[in-house]
Amino acid sequence: MQSGNNSAFSNVRSLVPEAAPDRRRRAELLLACASTLHAHLELRGVFAALTQHVRDLLDCASTELLVRRGHQFQRVARAAAEGAGEGRIPERTIHDFAQTVVASSGAVMVPLRTEGALLGVGMRTSETQAVLVAASGATAAFTSEDSSLLSAVAGIGNLAISNAELYDTAQSRARELQQLLDISAELGTAGELDTFLERFVVRAAEFLGFSRALIGVCEDGACVVRWIADAGVSRPLRVPLPEVLAQRVISGLESFTCEDSSQLGSMDFSAFGFEPRQILAVPLLGADRQALGMLAVMERRDGAGLICGEDIRRARALAAEAAIALEATRNAHLSRQYRRRSDSLMSAALELNSSLHLTQFVEGFTRRAADMLDAPCAALAISQGPRLEVAVLQQDGTPT
Repeated sequence: MQSGNNSAFSNVRSLVPEAAPDRRRRAELLLACASTLHAHLELRGVFAALTQHVRDLLDCASTELLVRRGHQFQRVARAAAEGAGEGRIPERTIHDFAQTVVASSGAVMVPLRTEGALLGVGMRTSETQAVLVAASGATAAFTSEDSSLLSAVAGIGNLAISNAELYDTAQSRARELQQLLDISAELGTAGELDTFLERFVVRAAEFLGFSRALIGVCEDGACVVRWIADAGVSRPLRVPLPEVLAQRVISGLESFTCEDSSQLGSMDFSAFGFEPRQILAVPLLGADRQALGMLAVMERRDGAGLICGEDIRRARALAAEAAIALEATRNAHLSRQYRRRSDSLMSAALELNSSLHLTQFVEGFTRRAADMLDAPCAALAISQGPRLEVAVLQQDGTPT
């Protein structure tokens, strides 16, 4: 957490006994404001305490804290005197005034026709841009001392908001780490590759806050989409990854983001059963930094938000965990496959050596070959002079 300006608070405290009654009251309130704000760890608590303390300090009709969300300001806290009512000043007036304050380097005071005056000052931290607005009321007015006091409180508030943001970030990262550990533990119990992929696409969409997700796996020099999740329901798929994604994510080993996929004319999603708008894709990298596959998520669940750097960071963190689990699962899958084929070879050798008739031999050989290659159909042709003659044709384990 950031430390406050202790020397400044000490100076205020030393002036309290010698100040005039009104100034002494304000100095005490300012000290209480600083102590209270730094005692709050959550942003909501800081916002509420800040507006209440400013109203008490200025003894005004109401105070509001507006935070920028995109291109608009949103009210996050308000404190009003008894009888001041809710929103006596039109919100449009407040928001226009906030824009004026942001463009200024200090406190701004604007008189109103029938509602006294507005006094505002801008606030900014690494993550938040806000405006603190005080309304005097119809029977009161602000002074230059009020402007200085509001600027001082805004400085204390900036520090308190920064501390709350750091606390919120720390809590968020701790929750994120726990979620990643839970996902890794769950996926680690998936013995089969398809089981792993089926679970992963659902958890990936939930963790990253998107409605859809897909996972592609590199097979024989190409990336094939194996599973897709839509609204929490997963289904298998086996289609090639669109060329644009393959080049950027698999070949380039970098993340890919797009807010409007319709601008990518060469990308065809018809095989997926939907046309995504937003896309965030990251590679799954193995221990040798080679691409094992790709994770892509589509359509933020909030419906309006843009893909940001934090989304990309979280996707990369999840992809790193998934790549470890995917590599281990695939290696275990290959190990079981090799062991099964080895056992099949041994059994085939023993079985074929005991075959006394050609028909029995070719049927046994074809069946064993199909089993080892996981092929539903197999055929064996024997050379008869200049031509080949199909000796056996096997489908689903039945020779014909």
